[in-house]
Amino acid sequence: MTSIIRTAILTCMAFFAPIALIILAVGLSVLADTIVALSLTKQKFTSKRLRHGILSKTIAYEASILLLFLVDYAMINDAVLTVFSVPYVVTKIAGLFLIGIEISSIDEKIRERYGDDKGIISRFKRFINSIKKIKDSL
Repeated sequence: MTSIIRTAILTCMAFFAPIALIILAVGLSVLADTIVALSLTKQKFTSKRLRHGILSKTIAYEASILLLFLVDYAMINDAVLTVFSVPYVVTKIAGLFLIGIEISSIDEKIRERYGDDKGIISRFKRFINSIKKIKDSL
């Protein structure tokens, strides 16, 4: 019986292997958002509050990526491969969307704590503008 369970688990892991990095990146972005929230808040975090926040969000995000991959694999991928040469484009876009939500949440927490000009997005925009100025001066 245990060999059947082990085989089923290994089969699932092999099937979802193409999106393992997407799953990891989404999970790390949720963890980063939680760490920023913990470090910037003045409220006391209880394990129950933390568990409901990080666990439910992680499960929802990861489950949506896995389910979208199943749909992408079964129906969408073949049609998209006729236009793009990148497999599982829809799953990758969904992963980027979820990571973008977490980056926006981190930025919002930082701006709320330190001011609007200290956020990640505003610093990134300043960085891009400085690169454009350097490029234009060359």
